[in-house]
Amino acid sequence: MRRQAIPLTAAGLPRHRGSAARLLLPAVLLLCACSASRPNARPASATPGNGRAPGGVSPTAVAAAVPGVFASMLQLIPDTPETRQQTTVNDFARIRQIFTIAAPADPANPDQQQAYIAALAQHVPTGFVPTFISGLSTYAVQTSYLAQYLGYRRVDQDATAGIPPRLYEALRGLFDPQTAAQQIAGCADCPPAQTATSGGVPYYTWGEDFAIHPTTRLEPPAFDQLGRGGRVAITPQVVLRALWTDGLTQMIAAWHGGSSLFKNADFRQAADGLESLGTYSAYFTDRTQGPDRAAEALAASDLKPDARAAITAAWNPPAGTPVLQPYTLIAVGVGQGDDGQPFTGIVLIHASEQAAQQNAALLPQRIAQTSSLAAGQPWSSLLPHVQVRVSGRALIVTLADAKIGARFLTANDPLLLHR
Repeated sequence: MRRQAIPLTAAGLPRHRGSAARLLLPAVLLLCACSASRPNARPASATPGNGRAPGGVSPTAVAAAVPGVFASMLQLIPDTPETRQQTTVNDFARIRQIFTIAAPADPANPDQQQAYIAALAQHVPTGFVPTFISGLSTYAVQTSYLAQYLGYRRVDQDATAGIPPRLYEALRGLFDPQTAAQQIAGCADCPPAQTATSGGVPYYTWGEDFAIHPTTRLEPPAFDQLGRGGRVAITPQVVLRALWTDGLTQMIAAWHGGSSLFKNADFRQAADGLESLGTYSAYFTDRTQGPDRAAEALAASDLKPDARAAITAAWNPPAGTPVLQPYTLIAVGVGQGDDGQPFTGIVLIHASEQAAQQNAALLPQRIAQTSSLAAGQPWSSLLPHVQVRVSGRALIVTLADAKIGARFLTANDPLLLHR
């Protein structure tokens, strides 16, 4: 059954030990730490994707007409070169559902919020980074005021897209715009907010575009770690934030049916592919691991000879090494299978179904025959169970017993190297 965008009750990840701070800070880990192999795990193998995906969702769900969670969040994100380069969606509702975590009855209560964050940290792996506007970010201890002043009742999903400082942030859940208006108007110590309207949606503004004010750092009602209030729109089901006026109006226009990543056929298919796997997170990028990324890696000038040799071998492998056919978009997410074990889901979008079919054969060969640049170990030992299937131009991959997520991308580790 396909998950609906709102209201939801959460999804999740495998149990991962660590403090609340570990949930909220980006990870810099060797990829060998990302595999959660079972005792006596069988060798790396590729199996056809017949039947249900590890998340328990039928592959036929991809064809469903109702947008899933990830696709629904893409409706809030304008389609720009920067958002195509980097968009992340987190599904807190699915996490809560899988691990039976209760959302705070009063999100504005700091004790309840911190208990909630601690519960999430027990299950979500390092590297899971919520948006600032969610109130669950690295600065959550100092930003419990967000729920109070912005009328939060429950945050179910968040999304962040673009390249700093031009970031688009969005939330879905339950919110109270009337309470927010009263709280913001009644805050005598807060910098005054200006109000404006775009597409019939009212929003608040503080200062000039991208303005930084160190004296308001992490201050109410909505100032971030650099003292930026930005622009914030609050509706009963959606909260939108950008640091510049055009950014927020673009989000409102996208939400109302304008240009958005939801309307980008490649992003929509990638979102549906991860939805079919049942992941609780999604990272989208059109920066594929092809010749451009290889040129960047090989052009680094501050490398020791051994490091340069390793990078050259990984990004410019010898003849006969399995290398994928070109693809245009990567989507990666992490989830928990019916067996209670973590898995990583990957969707690659291609120009043709033929290319997707070719990579369905090449990717298992690549995992079996090549090694991780970051970990210095065979991919087959880090990713022991590989399942692939093709849906149109999409190659949908399940890496069972692995919570590597998108870390191979941030580490420039060419798992998905293509021609």
